[in-house]
Order: sequence, then structure tokens, then C-alpha cells
Amino acid sequence: MHEKTWLTYVEAAAEVGLTVEGLRQRARREHWRKMLGNDGKALIMLPDDIDRLPPGEAIGKQEGEPSKATRLPPASPPGNEEALTTLVASLQDRVAELREDLERERTMANAEIARERERAEKAIAWERAERAKEREQAERTATELSEIAKALANAMESGAARERELIEKLAEARKAGRGWWPWRRAG
Repeated sequence: MHEKTWLTYVEAAAEVGLTVEGLRQRARREHWRKMLGNDGKALIMLPDDIDRLPPGEAIGKQEGEPSKATRLPPASPPGNEEALTTLVASLQDRVAELREDLERERTMANAEIARERERAEKAIAWERAERAKEREQAERTATELSEIAKALANAMESGAARERELIEKLAEARKAGRGWWPWRRAG
């Protein structure tokens, strides 16, 4: 059992028998108490039960609780080649299954990508057709407005010509000498 003292990572690694980085990772994983010393170095407090806990097991874990990490089976003793052959065969079978799953997922993903691409191409074609219709409508409207503007200009021109003609006739009528009050004659 360890004393309840604060140790640097180097001291703690030497005491536990791990590398400094391995101890640092384990301390982070298992949430060991940590503080900064006066010299600026990180200090950690080793838990009481560090000797009986295998690396990676969290403090306070219930027995029988499934481990979250997949662990490799323990190494078999030398001379147990049949077990190793069986293990290798089962691992190769599992690799083959995973490859099949991967290939199936890739096929499904590629099919989905193809469907999405087709939908996108159809949507783009529809949008282009709509834009072409709108452009054609805008051109027709511009042509109609141009024709209306020309007709309006012609009407204004003919109206101005008619106005000038009427003004000239009025001026001629005034010159003709007939007064404004022809029935009132001086007399």
C-alpha cells in the first residue's frame, strides 16, 4: 500500500513500474487527483488500490460489469499451437465477415450516392428549364414594351403634329379678321 503523498509523474512511474507517459495516460483515464507543485511540476496522488488494479480498470468498477474496451485474449503458453491455429482461424473468419459487411455498406453507399446524384441532376435540369422559360418570357415582355414605347412615341409625335396644325389654323382664323363678338358692331 502506498503512502498518501503527492508524487511527480517521474517518481510515481518509478514506484508503479510504468513509463511516465503510460502513467500520465492512466492517471488521466482513471481521474487520479492532480495538482501543481510550488516548482510548477504536476503532482499526482496514487490511489490506495493501484497494486491490485490492472491497467485500464477504473477505480470503483463493479465486478462482473462488462468492460467497455475490447481486449485481446491472454497469450497462450508455448506449445499450444492448436489453440493458436483455432484462434487465428476464428480471427480470419471475423475479418472476412467484416470485409463482407464493409463491401455491402460501400455498395449501399454508392447506390445512395448515385440516387442522390440523379435527383440533383434532375433538379438542376428542371431549374435550367425554368430559368429558360423565365428568360424567354422576359425577352417577350421586353419586346412588347419596346413596341408599346415605339407606338407611344409615334402617337405623341402625331399628337404634337396635330397640335401644331390646329395652332396654325387658329392663327389663320384670327388673321381672317373676324372678331370675337361679331354681332356687336360699333354703331
